[in-house]
Amino acid sequence: MSDKNHDKIRRDRIKSQHDLIELKKMQQGQLPIPQKPSEVVAESFKEKNENFWFYNKYKVLAIIIVAAILAITIRQCINKEKYDCTVVLSMKQYVSETAISAMEQQLELYCDDYDGNGEVNVMIIDCAYDADSYDQQLIMAKSTKYQVQFTSPESALFIIDQASFNSFDELMEGGLMDDSIGLPDCDGKALDLKGTALDQAVLEATGGNFISEDYYIVKRKIEGSAISNKKSVKEYNQQATEIITKMSQAYK
Repeated sequence: MSDKNHDKIRRDRIKSQHDLIELKKMQQGQLPIPQKPSEVVAESFKEKNENFWFYNKYKVLAIIIVAAILAITIRQCINKEKYDCTVVLSMKQYVSETAISAMEQQLELYCDDYDGNGEVNVMIIDCAYDADSYDQQLIMAKSTKYQVQFTSPESALFIIDQASFNSFDELMEGGLMDDSIGLPDCDGKALDLKGTALDQAVLEATGGNFISEDYYIVKRKIEGSAISNKKSVKEYNQQATEIITKMSQAYK
């Protein structure tokens, strides 16, 4: 017999002895019994999603915030010449598209054709959300969208419910709301829209399915803000003053 064959037989014998020893240890519980490939339970789709969210949730939220800011910025840039006025809607409750459309139509009655295209168009930027919603991604996106408006000169008018008014009033001790116009409600800071023609139009459009509490239109204070030196800020500020003054006079 050749030396090569002799070595092979010796190695096979050693391997067999080693395998036999391991088998006895597994039978005695000293070594774990390996699972067969068919016995390995694959991770479920739900478990994969849960694990992905656990390890990547902050990355996902960051991507959503950045995407929301980009989407809002791009939309405003594209639509800048199409709207004579933009009004920010901030409520801690869901507001339907039907209600928003009715508000826009009423606001257009008090807005001039500032861009000179022969039409008056008002856009409401919807930042309202249900505060009791379990959709945290939606709340995060709407909150980010709302914060972005404070960097935009066009966003001078806000329609807010009582909860948002309280938050608004607490910021900088009420310094975010312009009280120089002498509006009839909330110490000159707001115009209560409840019971007005705008409110009636919204109730009719939604079949009465709208908030029962007071809600307001306010004008943000530009002086001393981060956007006070931005181009066209005075123009948008003047337009907002004209619109809210006309509404205040009409709703007396």
